[in-house]
Amino acid sequence: MILEILKIASIVVGISVGIVNVIVAYKLLMETKKLREFSTKPELVFSLVPVENYLVVGRLKNIGNGIAYNIEVRINSINRVGH
Repeated sequence: MILEILKIASIVVGISVGIVNVIVAYKLLMETKKLREFSTKPELVFSLVPVENYLVVGRLKNIGNGIAYNIEVRINSINRVGH
């Protein structure tokens, strides 16, 4: 009788541990997928850098790990105040 209970308890514990392992493995897989997607994304930064008096150069830099495709830059004229 006691031996049968121990066998059943052992099976229940084994199944429970297996289920927990599957859940943990799935969560780790999803986290790894998110990290992989994040690490392959481009991240573009645009900055204006003064070069000389009244001259500013725009710099576009990819600080991410992924390749940036189809970049489009538009520049609109700016009216100077007082001129």
